[in-house]
Amino acid sequence: MKCATPRTPPVVSDTTPISNLIRTGQLPLLSRIFGTVLIPAQVADELDNGRHVLGDWRRAEGSSALETVHPLDSPFLRQLQCHLDEGEAAAVALAVERNAPLLLLDELEGRRVAQYHGIKIVGTLGILLEAKRAGHFLAVGPLIESLEQANFHMNSALKARVLKLAGEV
Repeated sequence: MKCATPRTPPVVSDTTPISNLIRTGQLPLLSRIFGTVLIPAQVADELDNGRHVLGDWRRAEGSSALETVHPLDSPFLRQLQCHLDEGEAAAVALAVERNAPLLLLDELEGRRVAQYHGIKIVGTLGILLEAKRAGHFLAVGPLIESLEQANFHMNSALKARVLKLAGEV
């Protein structure tokens, strides 16, 4: 009898990495790198509320990799909602609930809370670095410029660090 190989739980994402990738036309990277990405219903609502900037995110190229799910309405989620916005709280709760191997998250306070709960985190810039390592494009520098034009804020030290990690300095 052959044993089934255990499946790795899907990655979970907060709103900001998805919206950043949509704005730069790089949303298809999620499926290429991670396969299916779970988003809490609260994140889908935030993306819907940002339609005036993002357009219809559900029709964006690469959006088929996003699967909307409802995290459990638990005391843990309600506790997180006291400290984080709805999308971040739901993403952290869902990552814990589903034992996700990774949470896509940019905001500093959300990252601190997720790390406290033992969740591995990658932000938008980390996604771009991984995509370059996987050979999906040759340079992250132009994508960082696109992010900055789309109002993605990073300090010069972070930008220099990412470019160094990408071997572009």
